[in-house]
Amino acid sequence: MEDVFIYRNARSALVLGQARGAILGILGLKLIDVHHLSPTAIKSAIAGRGRAQKFQLAKIVSLELGIEIPSKEDASDALAAALALAFMKGRNFA
Repeated sequence: MEDVFIYRNARSALVLGQARGAILGILGLKLIDVHHLSPTAIKSAIAGRGRAQKFQLAKIVSLELGIEIPSKEDASDALAAALALAFMKGRNFA
């Protein structure tokens, strides 16, 4: 799960907090492990630098997984987070 970052819009921060809390609550009830990664850590693990752009991550994710570039940014972000954790744990998908 990507760590929370600061929003300028209080309403967006509130909605994100509620969604995050609901997800963490359900995962906790199911005893599913949750790993927290910062956006910079995800970018570093995937692209080798923490300031990579989203389109760069999407391209790398598609190449690593042998899939088309996800059409939705959220899907690409989720795959990048999962792939980053796998890389950090020394797993290889090739």
